[in-house]
Amino acid sequence: MAVGVPDAAPQAQGGGRPAWQRWTTKDLPAAIRPRFKSHLIPLTCVFLSTCLPWHALEDAERQHLHDYVFPDSDYIMENNDAIFCLVCSCHTNDRVTEWHGKFVSVAMLVLKNHFVTAGKLQAEARRSYIDKLLGTSMAAMKAPFLWREWRENGKKEGRFEGELVMRTLGIVQIPVLMSLPVELRSIR
Repeated sequence: MAVGVPDAAPQAQGGGRPAWQRWTTKDLPAAIRPRFKSHLIPLTCVFLSTCLPWHALEDAERQHLHDYVFPDSDYIMENNDAIFCLVCSCHTNDRVTEWHGKFVSVAMLVLKNHFVTAGKLQAEARRSYIDKLLGTSMAAMKAPFLWREWRENGKKEGRFEGELVMRTLGIVQIPVLMSLPVELRSIR
């Protein structure tokens, strides 16, 4: 058996197991468990972090990630088998939630540091500064913090290049993107 190829494909969720029972890594062949946990799931999480938040992995993407981790395998994922389901659920597990949490905590740290360097230590000064940065409508991109340059006459330059955005991305997202293997950065 090549690593990544089950002796027998794990049964479909509905095939012989109650619907309420979920797949776990114990359902995987023992030979692939360590690499599945240490490589495939983290790689899938990193890959998903480069996608839009509502992006669901497509079958080809999921298979490509599997093939990257298990290059000697000729295993093809099927809907509802253990590997398929565990990779699908990767983006809803705690690891990605922790990653999103890191974004929030880093953004708060960047903002606190910005307050200190800008001399905005009083709550009222911070509040009025935040109101100014949020602008009139984030949905309409009328939030000054999103832009590198924001002029009162409505002209703006450098979308998503505001200082707070760039510092947060520099600490959290850029290292994540750099950890993704080059050949997986463009599988879409």
